[in-house]
Formats: sequence, structure tokens, C-alpha cells
Amino acid sequence: MEWEKRSAYVYIKTYNGKTEAVYDKIKEFGNTIGVFMTSGNYDLVWWVDTQDVKDAYNWISQVRGWTEVEWTSTYQTYYGYRNETGYWEKPYIGWFKVRTKDFRATYDEWQNSEWVGVATSITGDYDWICMFYGDTYEELYKYMYELKSKGYDYEYYPVLKSFWNTEYQQKWQEFTTTTYQTQN
Repeated sequence: MEWEKRSAYVYIKTYNGKTEAVYDKIKEFGNTIGVFMTSGNYDLVWWVDTQDVKDAYNWISQVRGWTEVEWTSTYQTYYGYRNETGYWEKPYIGWFKVRTKDFRATYDEWQNSEWVGVATSITGDYDWICMFYGDTYEELYKYMYELKSKGYDYEYYPVLKSFWNTEYQQKWQEFTTTTYQTQN
């Protein structure tokens, strides 16, 4: 499934010992598609449905005002692809920020990959935010090394705990199907 100009990714750094509290708060937002505890420079990756940049700003401003949050980094999506094969049921997922040399060819490749659950173009210092999934961490590492062998630059955030808003799955599918058909 493809979409355009819908959603943002927010990488969140929390103060020591506060990650779980922020994770639990974000799960309660109706427009949370998913929130993921990660290791690395950030403690959480939040995938939030937003109608536009202004809407993203309003949600992120709210979260940044929480005393548990140290800082955030936001990536508004331009267009994206979501694999509908049940990636939210896979036991191991990882979020990657990726910089590529051939922007369009990379996207076309990822649409046909068994590893890619989500690939979205973003603005900023990276070209893509992608979610790769598998049955083991070894599968994720294999794909990570494949990216490296192709010359891609990336940051990898292994997911330690994830929440998928299952009620949102149907809303998202209805919205993107209607919107994408209307735009074409």
C-alpha cells in the first residue's frame, strides 16, 4: 500500500528511567500508529498519523512539553510504502534511517523485498526511514550488512518493545485507499 504526505516519525530521547512512562502515554493517542522502545541514541520511535506539517507540529509540541522528554527529532514523511503481509506480527523489527545514492531505485527495490515492512521518504540528513522485520535478529543483521555492502549509510535502532495500534490499522487502510485513489 502506498501513501503520500501522511504521518511523521518522532525519535524521542527521555530522561533516565522515564522511557516506559512516555511509551505508555503515547500508546493512548488515537492517532498513534505505533510506538517502539529502541536502543541507540533515542529511546523511542513514534509513528504518528498526521494530516500535514502543522498537525505534526501540534502533536510533537505536546510531547516535547512532558517533563520526561529530553528532546525529539521529527521526520515528516513525503511518500511511503507499507507491506501488508502482517509485519506487526513479526517478533523482531528494527527502524533504520537510510541515505542512498539512487533514491528511486532504492524505493522500487524495497517494495519487492521480503524484509521491508515500511519505507518512507523523508526530508533532512537521511532519505528514508524504514522498518525491517524478521523472525530473528540475525535476519535483521543480515539485511543491515546487505545495506552496507550496497554503499548505503544508515542508523539502526533495534526494537526492544513495540505497540501497534490494531484499531488504527483499518482507519489507515481506509484513508490511504480513498486518498490515493482520489489523487491518481
